Amino acid sequence: MPKKDIGMKFGLFLRKLAVPCLIFMGKTKVASPVVFIFLCGTMLLHAQQSTLDSLKSALVKYEARKKKAGISGIHQMDTAKVHLYDALAFEAQKNFSEETLGFINAELKLAKQLKFKDGIADAYNVMGMYYGNQGDLPKALACFENTLVVRKQMKDPAALSFTYMNIGTVYSMQGNYTAALYNIVNATEMAAKAKNSYGVASGYNNMAVIYKAIDKPDEALASYIKALRLFKELKDIYNIPITQFNIGSEYLERKQYAKAMQYFTESLQGSKLSGNKDGEANIYIGIGNLLKAQGKYKEALVQYTKAYEIRKSIDAKADMAASEIEFGRIYTDMQNYTKAIPYLERGLKGSKETGSLSEVERASEVLAEAYAKSGNYKSAYENMVLFKDTHDSIFSINKDKKLTELRLTYEFNKKQDAQKALQQKKDAAVAQQSQQQRSAIYAAVIALVVVSFFAFWINHNLQRNKKQKKIIEAQNEKIQQSLSEKETLLREIHHRVKNNLQIISSLLNIQSENIEDKNLLSSIREGQSRVQAMSLIHQNLYQSEQVNNVDIENYLKELVVYLSQMFNTDSKKIETAISTDGIQFDIDTAIPLGLIVNELVSNAYKYAFENRENGRIRINIKAVGDDYELHIDNDGRPLPTNFDINATKSLGLKLVSILSRQLRGKFSFESDEQQTSFMVSFRDLKTLS
Repeated sequence: MPKKDIGMKFGLFLRKLAVPCLIFMGKTKVASPVVFIFLCGTMLLHAQQSTLDSLKSALVKYEARKKKAGISGIHQMDTAKVHLYDALAFEAQKNFSEETLGFINAELKLAKQLKFKDGIADAYNVMGMYYGNQGDLPKALACFENTLVVRKQMKDPAALSFTYMNIGTVYSMQGNYTAALYNIVNATEMAAKAKNSYGVASGYNNMAVIYKAIDKPDEALASYIKALRLFKELKDIYNIPITQFNIGSEYLERKQYAKAMQYFTESLQGSKLSGNKDGEANIYIGIGNLLKAQGKYKEALVQYTKAYEIRKSIDAKADMAASEIEFGRIYTDMQNYTKAIPYLERGLKGSKETGSLSEVERASEVLAEAYAKSGNYKSAYENMVLFKDTHDSIFSINKDKKLTELRLTYEFNKKQDAQKALQQKKDAAVAQQSQQQRSAIYAAVIALVVVSFFAFWINHNLQRNKKQKKIIEAQNEKIQQSLSEKETLLREIHHRVKNNLQIISSLLNIQSENIEDKNLLSSIREGQSRVQAMSLIHQNLYQSEQVNNVDIENYLKELVVYLSQMFNTDSKKIETAISTDGIQFDIDTAIPLGLIVNELVSNAYKYAFENRENGRIRINIKAVGDDYELHIDNDGRPLPTNFDINATKSLGLKLVSILSRQLRGKFSFESDEQQTSFMVSFRDLKTLS
């Protein structure tokens, strides 16, 4: 079932004492990252250019009145001029005017000359807004942190709240959710101190979205509920239905359908009252998803249709494409492929035009299924290839985002540790100074000289040790970065190989659906099992912590489960026991070994238990000196008397013999009425290289 991303688009950065305008409803996505939400300041509502001209005129009049009063140079009354520069800079940056930095620099210079802290803080703040809206996030962050330093000195909780929120906004844009959450919590606490209920409610809402992004759903739900309580107290008719929708979506993910429907219904009523058409469409999608999850497809279609009509009326092209895909998905679930395919094709086309990779992935996957079920295998193959390519692209993008997030989180934690260390150093210096003052009263000059000498000696050693430590840390960081990059590349290779093998397996599966010749069908199934045996190796490698070695026991369990399903043994009670003593092999040994097990277990399912309802298969791998032994035993029908492996026409057993020689080993068997045992002695190829 498609998931709903909850939140709002990024708003403008905050100015001091701005009244927050809160949350916009998010867009329908499918398994994509959460969209973050942040406060935005209420701006002047006059036409921007006329406002800018009026402010310039006011600045000229101010200078004229000052000159008429006989005042020259810098005067304390120039704080009013600082505020004029701030208003000019703010209006200019909204227009992306080239004059913006000129106004900001004039404001900052004059405020510093006047030692006007409020003006200095405002100048850094509007400079941060300018760089943030230009997309230069590092400069924006530096400016907001300068604002924070000044506003901490002023001890104004209202201004601090907006500054912390701006810093949190930048960190969230960078993907550093740890730092974003830290600053949003601070912003919320400052808003509470300033008795700014809107700021507190918005802070809780923002915390909920961050918690959602870092996979803490319980904390997200609790924060949404706190935000809703405050919005109701404030009688905020716009944000109440949005938050109700967010809560309903949380309950939908938990499959608590009654609670989800309650919040969706209340949200729909509120959205109609506030005139939020985009939000109203999203709520219809949410209700449709709920009904679909309950198997009520026709009722879900009614809700999706309402959402589509609203989106069409407001020309929301990306959302219209998403709705087309939703129609196609539900008709596919209803096995009405004739209706499903046109919707899916339109949704795919629209998603390509709007550049939504997640929707392209979803549409191509469902199209491949619909075309395959309707017998159009060429189109099914083309869409399966598109799905795999898009899936790989999204995987790479998400991987890069995750690596960036980890790096930024590490840098933030490192910065926090450095700040703590600096504060501890300052505290220690203050304590040491006090101690020295007390010691000076009771000690002679000689004692003071001794203390100074030791202080110098200790500091010298600390500096030397610190320098050596930095060199070692830098070298270790380079080594770890190189290893991490190589490991990431190797995992990506295994992932792509596994995907390609899965495509081959899917093609074989599609091909087999129309084959009635049992011998040919059996051959295709055997080929499919061999491809799957190799695919599972690569899957284990890119999913495991050790990218070079395969946990052979876990791999064999997955392989046996797959073979059991392939040969339809659900009606039979075939007991399987696997024991490997925790042995691991690299890919060169694991692939031929996996193919050997695949052939011998497949033969057991096909022939040994052909006319039996139950049986037992035991697989054991153990070390024998420098070699290893593989034993596969079954208690099914024995092999024919005088059976000769070398003379057999079985491709599977011939393949086992060839693979045994590849592993520098040999293949043998024993068979009687009680048990058939196959034994392969082999070497770990890694030890031979």
